[in-house]
Order: sequence, then structure tokens, then C-alpha cells
Amino acid sequence: MLPGRILGLFGVFGIALKLHSAVVPAGFAVSTIPIPGVTNITDIEWAPDNSQRLFIASQLGQVRIVKEGVLLPQPFLSITPFYERGETGLLSMSFDPDFLSNGYVYFCVTTGPHEQRIIRYQAVGDVGMNRFDLVSGLPSQWSFHNGGGLGIGPDGRIYLGIGDCCGGSGILRFNLDGTLPALNPFRTTSSGTGPQDRLWALGFRNPFRLCFQPETGSLWVNVAGSIYEQIFLVNRAENAGGAGRENNQPTGYITPRIKYRTGSAETKGLASINGAVRSNNLATFTTLASAHGFRKGEKIIITGVADTSFNGADYVYSVPTPNTFTFRQTGSDASSGGGTATTLHIGTVVTGGTFYNSTAFPPEYHGNYFFCDSGSSHLMRATLDSGNEVTSVDYFYSGVTSVIDVATGPDGALYCAGFNNDGLYGPIGSLGPLYRFVHTNTSQRLIVSPKTFFMAEGGVSLCNVSLATAPAADVTVTVSRDSGASISTTNEMLTFTPDNYARPQPIYFRANADADPYSSRAIFLLSAPGLETQEVKIRAFDRDGGVFRFVSVSRSSAVTRMELAAEPNVFVGLESSTDLRNWQSVTNATLTEESITFLHTNSASQQFYRALPLR
Repeated sequence: MLPGRILGLFGVFGIALKLHSAVVPAGFAVSTIPIPGVTNITDIEWAPDNSQRLFIASQLGQVRIVKEGVLLPQPFLSITPFYERGETGLLSMSFDPDFLSNGYVYFCVTTGPHEQRIIRYQAVGDVGMNRFDLVSGLPSQWSFHNGGGLGIGPDGRIYLGIGDCCGGSGILRFNLDGTLPALNPFRTTSSGTGPQDRLWALGFRNPFRLCFQPETGSLWVNVAGSIYEQIFLVNRAENAGGAGRENNQPTGYITPRIKYRTGSAETKGLASINGAVRSNNLATFTTLASAHGFRKGEKIIITGVADTSFNGADYVYSVPTPNTFTFRQTGSDASSGGGTATTLHIGTVVTGGTFYNSTAFPPEYHGNYFFCDSGSSHLMRATLDSGNEVTSVDYFYSGVTSVIDVATGPDGALYCAGFNNDGLYGPIGSLGPLYRFVHTNTSQRLIVSPKTFFMAEGGVSLCNVSLATAPAADVTVTVSRDSGASISTTNEMLTFTPDNYARPQPIYFRANADADPYSSRAIFLLSAPGLETQEVKIRAFDRDGGVFRFVSVSRSSAVTRMELAAEPNVFVGLESSTDLRNWQSVTNATLTEESITFLHTNSASQQFYRALPLR
């Protein structure tokens, strides 16, 4: 179940919470924003425009707006009907990649004891209008394990997590109009009405929240468990094992990039002989358990080793075998044994997460994954290397009230919200549950947010720019293209004064619609005299992308060259025939990008080819 070890995800919050005194991270300041009367928060999302609006979804069917730090009195919308029991209700929302043009916002909402829907509204000013039920009849099962994580990927498609109590757990994928993509990996019917047709990945017990990594486009899914909380990096057609597989997935299944024991720390004994061996500043620990289950980047506290130089806390550097793990540990070569290895006590249920996507924090925070655990009130921070391997997982802030979701703001601050504001932790109207984290570095610099984003070809999007501190005189920021001719900017200069330096100003980008079926990419440079230049990276998806087809075919000197368009990670088979009746396999391959080129040498005067999506 979700936060319920707290009576379901949305039960009587607070009864089982383990509260901690607030500890502000070094170099940061935290403040809170009052939003009196806003309860049962499930999701927070910043509008991708320059309105400075934070949208707050409530399980009870309402969406409220905090605009420029003030809660607006009128709700953005109130969805009816909705069904609210335990972990059901209004669960999540996502903005259209072309929001500046169409104003669309998408919601996952439970509409009955056995149904969830994806509903689209249009933002007309600060009010939601023109409701359209995009996808109806999605499974729900009373109160628990409904999932509900909703997001729009870099391919311009809707992804939705459905839990294992709903007749088949997985990540579903839809086009923005509610139809099914032709290349969904488990599609079995041409009509798109089969129960497997909408699946994109399998085996997620309760995928409450999902998000896409800005730099890579990778999908990360937070899955609440009963034994372990798990966070996965998920690719097409992968299987996480479902409820019976929590941090114990066998070969053929994906394993969590981040995991922690539900409701407690976990301790493993170390072997008494050579349980700790250090060589060339690499310490290898061997557990008594045949499989310790630790993951790369997990924080482990070593105590009780006879040679005390091994004792202390560090992050798992590697896992050579199921019962060994390593630290990078400076010290002389040595061997010892005994003692224990203990994980962090993070909490009881993983909820929301986001990748920090701004330049307001120092570079070591760029691209970090921040995630929430509502049962323990921890906001966590994970760092990753260039290969997307986790290098550390640790507390970022403790003392957040029932934290449910986290997001990067247009000002570069990190915002998080607690589930409830109903007086359990103070009178209604007191500070919270919105928290705002800012870095206290006072050096002048350009704050760009977001610094990496997705948009649609043929559409318009933006990033917000501000200054860290008040300048002594006006500062002019210029925008120039570094790469990507098909994406342009409509305003190439911004001016900041000592009075408006902190108010984000927009830079608008337009992506041309082109003839090819591939995404467009561009990098822009933002510069100002005496300040470090900042990059803005943009990827614009093709609205006709993901169509399985030959883009070009040519032949020269008995070699046929074929360019095939599809989408990343599609496994395809190429076959040939001389008579269109008898087909022979030429090769099988997996696309790493949106296309693949086949070269086939054949001297036959007449040769036909076909490609088949195998998964």
C-alpha cells in the first residue's frame, strides 16, 4: 500500500509518522508558504509558462493555484464525479508540452470504485475549462494499489502507472489524443482494444509517481512496496517483477536503482574472517547473508569491525557478488572481520520525485534526483554519474510534514508539499505545507530554469531567467544558438535592473515542424558580461514520430541501404524475399535512437524487404 502504513496512502495521515527536528542542509535556507485550508495534496506542478503559478492537486478533486507566492481564492477546477477512498481520488497531473499554445492540463482521477480516467482540461486564465475525458475505463480496485503516476514523455506521449490491484500492473502509454501508439510493445490487436495493447512496461506493485529525466529522457518510477520501497529506471517492455519481487528480482527482470527497507533500517552481519578487506584504497565487505540486497550508491554504516579503520559511513561503490559490496576507502591495506552493515532508515513509503533542473543551486546539485517519503517526513537526495548509475543516496532535509511531492520552480528554488494541512501539526493557516529551498550562495550568476526541457515540433516553449543577486547596474543577457538550426528563439536579449533582477523573465523558443519523423535538438547559450555562460538544452519531439516505416531505400553495387524509423529500444527484424511469399531473416536489431540503417549485400535482380517490430 501507499502512505498508509498510514491507513492507505491518503488515510489518517500522521498517526504512524516518525517526525524529525528540521535540519537545514549546509548552504541552504528554507522557508514555508501558507496555503490555508488546502488538504490532501497529491501532486504539485509548475505551469510551463511565465505566470509563476504552482498548481496543487488535492485527492478530494480540487486543483488550487499559488500565484507569485499567494494562494488564489478560486479553485482552478473541481472534478466531479470523483471517488475518494484510501488511495483513490485525484492522483496526479501533467502539462501538455505545447501548453503555451493550447493550455492543456491532464489529470489522473478515480471516478468510481472500479474506474480511473485520464481527463484533460484547458487553462483559460486561472480557471480550468472545456473538460474532455481522454481515456475512460481504466482499472481501479476500491482503495489500494491504484498507482496513479502520470507524465508526458520526451516522445510526446502520456505515461500512466497502474498498480497490481487493478487487474495487471504496469506503465500504460497513450497518444495525447487518448489513442494508442502503434508501437506499444505488447500490442496484440490492430484495433488497439486488447488489454495488453496499452502497456509499455510491466510489473509495478504501486507506481504512485513517475517522472522523466530532463537530460536523458529516461523514465523513473517510484513504486511503493510492502517490504521495500523501490525506484526504477524503466525502458520499453521491461518487467520489474510485480508484488512478489521487491529488491529480489531474478535475471530477466529490472532491479531498482534505489531501494530501502519499508519502515526500518536493515542490518547485515559481516563475516568474522576477512569480512572487511582493504586493498589499494578499495574496501570489500562480505556479509554473512548470501544476498545482502544493497544497491550502488546506497549509504551503509559499518560498525563493530575489529579493525576500527573500516568503521564509518559511506556509499556503496560496487556490488561484485550478491554477498559482497565495496567502498572507496582511503587507508593502508588491511583485513579484519566481524561487525555489521546497516542501511539508512529512510521511511515507510516512497512518494513523489523530481530531477533538479536549474542553475540556481551549485553544479553538484544539477540533475540530482530528489524524492519524498511521506511516512518519515524525509526529503531525500540522490546523485548520479554520467552513466545514470546512482552514486549516493542521503537525507537532504528532515522535518517536512508528510511530504508528498517535490518540484523545481521557475526561480530555481526547490519546492515540496506535505499531504495534509488540516491542523494535525498546527492550526490551519499556519506556515506550510509548502516548503521552499534556496541556496544561500550570494555570488552573482545567471539562474536558468528549466535548463533542459522537452517541447513539440511546431510549438513554442520557454525557460525562465533571473539573477542571483541585485546588480549594481543594469545587466544585459544575450541568447545565441550553439547548435540545432530547426529551433529558434524569439527574444535574443533580456535586461535586468537592480529592481527586477529576481523576477524570472522568459526566453521563448520555437521548434519548426519538419518533414522527417525524428526529434529536433538544440543548445542555446546565455551570456552576460562577467558571468558564467549557461547552456539551455532543448529536445522537440516530432508529432509524427514513433511511426514504423522505411524512410529511405537505395541500392548500389549489390548493396541495399535501408533507413528504418521507429523509436528507441524497439526490437526489429529485417527479412528479405524474391517472390513476396518466402521470407528469410536478414538480421535482428534493437534501435538505440529513433532510426536504424541496414546494409544488405545481395546480388539478386529482384529483392523485397520487410521489417517487423518484434517488441
